[in-house]
Amino acid sequence: MIVLAMFLAVVVQAQPVTDLYCGEQNLQVSQGRVQLSRKWELRFSESFEQGMERWRTENYENKLTLGVAEGGRTGQCLRISNKGATGDTAFEVASEAFPVAGGAEGRLSFAWRSNVSLGNLAGHQGHYLTQLEWRNDVGGVISVTPFVFGGGAKEWRQFTLTGITPPEATTAWIRFGFDTPNIADREFLEVDDLRFEVRAQPAPFEDSGKMLSRPLKAAGIDTAVSWKGQTPEGTSLRIQVAVADSRDGGPGQWSDFVGPDGTAASFYTTPDALPRRLWKRDWLRYRVTLETRNPTLTPTLESVTLGGVTDGPWGGLDAQPPKLTERSATRTGDASAPITFRLADETGYDRTSMVLRLDGADITSQLTWADGKYTYRPQEPLTTPPVDPGSSEWRVGNHAGNLTIERAEGGMPQGLPYYHITREAGEVDTAFSLACPSLSVEPGAKYRISYWSRHSQDLTGAMAGTGGYSGGVTWFDAAGAPVGTRTVFDFGAANPQWHQDSYEFTAPPGALTAQIRFGFDTPNLFDGAFLDISGVQLVGPRPVRPDDRPNLHRLSLRVADFAGNVLSRDWYLLVREPLTRNVVTVREDGMTLVDGKPFFPIGLYAVWKKPFNNDSFDKAFSDLKAAGFNLAHTYTNTRGADFSEFLAAAARNGIKLYISSGAGANCLDPETVLWDVCREESQPALLSWYLADDTASHVGADDLRNLSEAIHDVDPAHPTVQADGVGTASGSRYAAFVNSTDGFLPELYPIRDDTDRGVPQIIADVKTVCRDLDRAGTRQRTIWAIVQYFQGWGWPRFPTRDELWAMSYLSIIHGANGITWYTYGGWGQNHGVTDNPEVWGNICALAGELSKLHDVLAAPPCAQPPAPEVTEGPAQDALGNPSLSILLKQHQGKWYLLAANSSKAPVTARFSCAAGKQLSLPQESRRITADARGFTDSFAPYGVHVYTWQ
Repeated sequence: MIVLAMFLAVVVQAQPVTDLYCGEQNLQVSQGRVQLSRKWELRFSESFEQGMERWRTENYENKLTLGVAEGGRTGQCLRISNKGATGDTAFEVASEAFPVAGGAEGRLSFAWRSNVSLGNLAGHQGHYLTQLEWRNDVGGVISVTPFVFGGGAKEWRQFTLTGITPPEATTAWIRFGFDTPNIADREFLEVDDLRFEVRAQPAPFEDSGKMLSRPLKAAGIDTAVSWKGQTPEGTSLRIQVAVADSRDGGPGQWSDFVGPDGTAASFYTTPDALPRRLWKRDWLRYRVTLETRNPTLTPTLESVTLGGVTDGPWGGLDAQPPKLTERSATRTGDASAPITFRLADETGYDRTSMVLRLDGADITSQLTWADGKYTYRPQEPLTTPPVDPGSSEWRVGNHAGNLTIERAEGGMPQGLPYYHITREAGEVDTAFSLACPSLSVEPGAKYRISYWSRHSQDLTGAMAGTGGYSGGVTWFDAAGAPVGTRTVFDFGAANPQWHQDSYEFTAPPGALTAQIRFGFDTPNLFDGAFLDISGVQLVGPRPVRPDDRPNLHRLSLRVADFAGNVLSRDWYLLVREPLTRNVVTVREDGMTLVDGKPFFPIGLYAVWKKPFNNDSFDKAFSDLKAAGFNLAHTYTNTRGADFSEFLAAAARNGIKLYISSGAGANCLDPETVLWDVCREESQPALLSWYLADDTASHVGADDLRNLSEAIHDVDPAHPTVQADGVGTASGSRYAAFVNSTDGFLPELYPIRDDTDRGVPQIIADVKTVCRDLDRAGTRQRTIWAIVQYFQGWGWPRFPTRDELWAMSYLSIIHGANGITWYTYGGWGQNHGVTDNPEVWGNICALAGELSKLHDVLAAPPCAQPPAPEVTEGPAQDALGNPSLSILLKQHQGKWYLLAANSSKAPVTARFSCAAGKQLSLPQESRRITADARGFTDSFAPYGVHVYTWQ
């Protein structure tokens, strides 16, 4: 269920610490007391069984089908789908007006599903919106409550939005619609079982309700059952109790719930003692039933005392799974080190539900428990798990993340795990590959490979292609070079039933290892087409040879609490001494530190061999270093000789890198990504791992956080970062992802025309990012601004030199801890910074200027002076920001003031700092002498000055 915040802001008074309970029905908590909840009054409902009679539709250029369809949760549903069109698919479906009660509690709920992510929605000029719209008695709009659906989900999900209706509201409309994202071919959104309910005050109480407590640890031998509460005339309250013995510090098997006579037919209606057969048990819990015959009255429960322990007041229902805490080191040089962890939960976790696996093997029975800590002691030192082509160590390649590639249970033979590969949406390029680790083989030996598969379309010859998206067995010599001829696999005609294919072959001369691969570029899988692969086996001589695979292990824990919330968590253990050099951390203010020394990134996107650098990595990096850059990125992720040389050349030339795994950004499969993390984390050029690009359009916040945590398990020495557009202040794309990675690279590309709103947008976007951090309660995230310096990709021109300087300095002044520009190169009509000598000269001059300020920019924050007073020119820019932005830094006994004009007009201002000082402007070869009140200076449109004084 998705529950969103209130319609109107409500001040919530601080409450004392309260307990949680494990189950409820028709209850609510008021000031720590449990009582019957009030009934909701239905004001609008829609199951779409009668069509669209009560709905108004807008369908831009008629590219979508907006109507009812079979397949709802109980029959028909609203379905929005593409007719096979391309381009803009703006739409809206709006309900008729329905009555609401002003100032009452309101609740909108509906079921939905979609095969496209709908976590960020945008309308256009008042149209194509998803929101509740509140109106007064003359039809005027009072306010609106926007909402979003969330990440794509093939299964029905429940959405609930609760809050207080505006006091003047008499009617409301429900609007579903958006201009972006577009709904592409074969993509859809479905909505069903829609309800809007109100609960006016005072509403009648429910007739009955139930509460299930948390487990309580008995204190002593007290056998009394008592409680505090009120039962007005016509109401009642009754209790039953269950007990359990201890198991590993928690409750084991529970007895039935019983009353004072020891049977399930009796209830405590007045305080009494526990039945004798329930005495001397370590754990107790209770179940309460509240009832009323008078809809204006409710019984109230304030506390319950069992076994000498008092439960209450209460904060409500436990809705959070157990938490994994205090894990032993996940990076260690000791292969025999015990693996330890603790679990924490508000209401207690069920020890009987716990399952822990190590590399797929159940080790639950080998766990010991003492003082709240679980311990597993390896019987033998952990060693690199043997390579098994049927294991889960396959490397996943998924072009642009267009396919869903996931592991599932129940494959062949005998229910083995299998890979399920599919796409629910319309046709795009779905090139993919699955590659197993290198398998040792013997030259000239005979081998037999077999695998099970099932698939929904004709795949005859699909794997016969070349390159990474192909299938078969490739042989390698001692140097890792291919030898012999690749043995090609063929899935054959469509066959949705599990079936087995086998091949026999001889390893060519010189072959010492082999790699099994499944994959193809064509045909594309779409509209629900699927391929499943399971039970891969290689039979033949497997010589034991040293290999460079990491001693990496996966731990998988599953445990439920007593409220039914389930924790399912994987974490990883790498047996390798932790790094002691090139250790990258993030300072409290977001500044990057390398081995404890501040590092202010000055970088470029998409660096690779190009004609511009004579197809030489060394020239590329030496040119960047000479210009003042210290950081580079690449979109070329394929590992091989070129990528190894890319890493080495960056290190030789003193350039740091932020890189993706070989599967590229937006790959969320931890073991695929960890393949490269383990191999490359000791590279001296590595600064951070680049996990996601255009994040909110491709991945979910929880999945990205899980990947980031998996990387930190094995490589705690390098942060993780992501890049995305910022969105708007009210619809930030970063807000949900603040805790998903250690850093964020906001895409700041505002220059599309010659208006005066582009440069000021930098301020708005960086402020949005900083506001997201503040709301999440953290500032220890590094922010590296990606500033526009390109033409193409839909942007008609390069920024001017003045715009480039202003945007770059403004991003730093308003909170960026580093800067990088998009992009090093381009293709066709897309042009980057290497496009012509003028553009290259500009970016190099700016990088050089910032490089000279590196230590200043990396200095800790200090107290800021008052804002300058504009004496001539506009006091505000086109977006209402102060036209002058400033940032004061202190370094080695000197002050540095960065100032930038965000308006497209000259500005003169008075600065109330540096009184009586002589100021130097090193980039401009001029000086200013301040008087007793400060100094005055002028700025050209988008002008930038850097002042320094002792």
